[in-house]
Amino acid sequence: MKSQRNSRGKEIRFRFFKKGEFKYLSHLDIVSIITKALRRAGIKVKYSEGYNPKPKINFSSPTPLGIESLAEYGDIVLTDDLRADEFLQKINFSLKELNQKLERIKLIDSREISHKVPSLMEDISVGLYSFELTTTTGGCYTEDFIQDLETKLRKDYTSP
Repeated sequence: MKSQRNSRGKEIRFRFFKKGEFKYLSHLDIVSIITKALRRAGIKVKYSEGYNPKPKINFSSPTPLGIESLAEYGDIVLTDDLRADEFLQKINFSLKELNQKLERIKLIDSREISHKVPSLMEDISVGLYSFELTTTTGGCYTEDFIQDLETKLRKDYTSP
């Protein structure tokens, strides 16, 4: 008789980044890239049941289009009995062709979920964004403008 754990599959939570021109890809494009990488790596993913089965993969909230991300998350249920580090290695190897010389998308961490954890939407409560403005002589961004902007942003986003 199968244990309850084996019938659910092996659950892995992974973290990845997208940089460079990949920041212009939509969330659905990123999902498609990772799903295809799973297929190329030969990793067997558990599928939902029903008329139109889908792979059991969940992603955290999408980052806005045009924004680089250093930490996006996903949960996946596998039918394979892979360790989290093997999963990471296989996926990154299959993403190597997309990355060519520059790393544009890569899984940077993975861990097995062995107990009930909150969903990604529940678990991630804060998104941290940073941006950079440069001053140019004769341009529209002066030191005073940047200091005023920084003061307003700190006031608006740090006070309750």
